[in-house]
Amino acid sequence: MNCNATEAPRKTLVIIGSSNGAGMGASTYTGDPVGPLWDSPSTSWAGLLTAALKAADPTWQVFNRSISGAGTANSVARFFADVAPHKPTHVLLCNHPGNDGFNVQATRQATLAFAVMCESIGAIPIIRGGYPYPDITDKTYKDLLMLNAVLDQCGYHRIDHMSVLDDGAGHFKDSGLTTTDGLHLTDVGQRLFYNTIDLSLFLFAAAKPSLQDAKGSWQIVGSSGGGMFLDASGGIINKPMDFTVRVRARAAPGAIWPAGVWGVDAQTTGGDQWLRVRCGPTAVIELVRDGGVVAVGSTVAPNADNLVHEYVVTLRRTPGDPSTGLISLYIDGALIGSQTLSNLYTDGVRQMTFGAAPGFLGTGWEYSGISVWNTAKPAAEVLAMAKTGRTRRASQLIECDFASGPYSPVSSFNVTVGVPNLTTNGMAISQGQAAWAWA
Repeated sequence: MNCNATEAPRKTLVIIGSSNGAGMGASTYTGDPVGPLWDSPSTSWAGLLTAALKAADPTWQVFNRSISGAGTANSVARFFADVAPHKPTHVLLCNHPGNDGFNVQATRQATLAFAVMCESIGAIPIIRGGYPYPDITDKTYKDLLMLNAVLDQCGYHRIDHMSVLDDGAGHFKDSGLTTTDGLHLTDVGQRLFYNTIDLSLFLFAAAKPSLQDAKGSWQIVGSSGGGMFLDASGGIINKPMDFTVRVRARAAPGAIWPAGVWGVDAQTTGGDQWLRVRCGPTAVIELVRDGGVVAVGSTVAPNADNLVHEYVVTLRRTPGDPSTGLISLYIDGALIGSQTLSNLYTDGVRQMTFGAAPGFLGTGWEYSGISVWNTAKPAAEVLAMAKTGRTRRASQLIECDFASGPYSPVSSFNVTVGVPNLTTNGMAISQGQAAWAWA
């Protein structure tokens, strides 16, 4: 025996929860997972996650110990019998609060106790929280939103499954997402659930996300080249379908326009597709798509007021038809307008740009915040973040920190230097060729 041999790193995920975790509603569900393999139904969100992890690295092992009807306290009670023996590196907790009688205090306490137990065996806990329910009351809906907000401040990675399915009142937003019982997800709903999961949490993430607030700002001082880029080289594993992008930026005195504030590019069979926020030819902020067609206009003129504004764009796909979706523009928390777009790319985001879009470099613009999520955040959450200045970290991909100065300008597009990311999931926004200064 070679005593000097290095043991291969473990890559083991345990999924534990209730019927949603077990895959009930999926076309391949025939009953809760059973040993010794504890496999998930292949068309369930857990099955899709398993397939994606094994595609990234065949050595991944995934065990699904979910039991239909089980509450969060049940998962705590079963931890050392059903979770710890698998020696997991990651554990995903996914009990529905309804199985706790919608006692959100009990759910919170049990969730945090479970996370501490994961840490005690060296596993990374990933939690979820509340999501829609067919017969939900207004009070219970508000309780679940508060539960999610509290869990976001507890220092654990959390998947936001509320935003992707919520109709704004706590019900499922589309009848095609659930089976006839109105609660368990069809294959369409299962895939939406899966699309909300950032694979980087399992492949690259640190044990805990940073709760530090972003600080500082950078300004574009060059006159050519690219701004900042989030692309495959920066760690996008499963390209977002739905998304939220929040940019805090100021047009400093003398800043040029037209200028690109943010853009998204997707490679399709017909070529590139662009969506972007820009300070356009008429000096006001507008959301445009391919060919400069204005989807949503505004009256905000950044070069006139020289104030920091918070620009947020959300894209929410139509369930069952990813080629269409509702895109919305918010400025300083207020909804400016929305439009349903058709002929959207259907293979996810390839690249996002900041401080530039094709032909529009934002020289003189200062950036003090860039955030990206792979869910479409609801209007109430967008407004809350604008009012409080606090970032909701669930399902977040990027939270840039500009507290330290930028790197020197680089000469090529494919750069490897990255802006610090407080989400700690291994992703980075690359600094492009444009000259930046610490504002």
